[in-house]
Amino acid sequence: MHTMDDSSSVEARRDRIFEALDASKISRLFAISRFDAVGKQNSKDKHKPDIVSKSNSILPEEVAEAYPWMEKLASSSKEKMDKYLAETWKHRKVFRQKDNLEAIVDLMQQQKWKEPLNRATWRLVILDEYVDFEKLHATLDSGYPYETRSINTKREWERVFCAWEKGMTAVYPHRTIEIWQYRSMMVDVFNIVGDNYLVAIKFDAARRYLYSRSPFRLDHRQDFRWAFVLMVLNVAAERDDAMTDVSEGFSAQDV
Repeated sequence: MHTMDDSSSVEARRDRIFEALDASKISRLFAISRFDAVGKQNSKDKHKPDIVSKSNSILPEEVAEAYPWMEKLASSSKEKMDKYLAETWKHRKVFRQKDNLEAIVDLMQQQKWKEPLNRATWRLVILDEYVDFEKLHATLDSGYPYETRSINTKREWERVFCAWEKGMTAVYPHRTIEIWQYRSMMVDVFNIVGDNYLVAIKFDAARRYLYSRSPFRLDHRQDFRWAFVLMVLNVAAERDDAMTDVSEGFSAQDV
């Protein structure tokens, strides 16, 4: 037999359940209304021109609005671009602004480095542009009087590469593993070419220059291997041509 206290407690519990149900219904209705609002907004947006917002577009907003065909190219490029490369582009877009560039150069030169870079080199590094290692090599020793300094050994290349690598990874930390793996792949190339260091040094310069013209992942092994094979074939062809010229010269002398 239930007492009055029991019935009152049951009613109180029931009221709490109804309150909870009402609250859940309200929250669901609120979510649905927000969904409908977003859906209606999206349906309206379908009739707007395909212009990406200023924060997401590669182009400035005024350029995108004035030249819609350029924005289509920008949107297409962004869709095809690897997320990793897109991250680099995002940083470059901010860094290339003059005030930002000089401020970052100042910041980097305030740090302590084993091989300090000069301002001209820091600008190239920050903008992710090609760095001529012979010019960089000349700046690493303060007493060196010339603008360029040839790189003739693996040890000299490693010194210059490490200075460049530390600068790059300080500005673009997300590229740390990529550049580290690329250096490891280049060491393999040095081991393959033996004493022909210039072959490896020129190959590295060519890869980094190609990157500056159209960015790609330096540590992409398949592309790296094919590029190396093509370089070896070109070197072999040049040697064959040279040997042919020499043999023809001897033949002419014999005649």
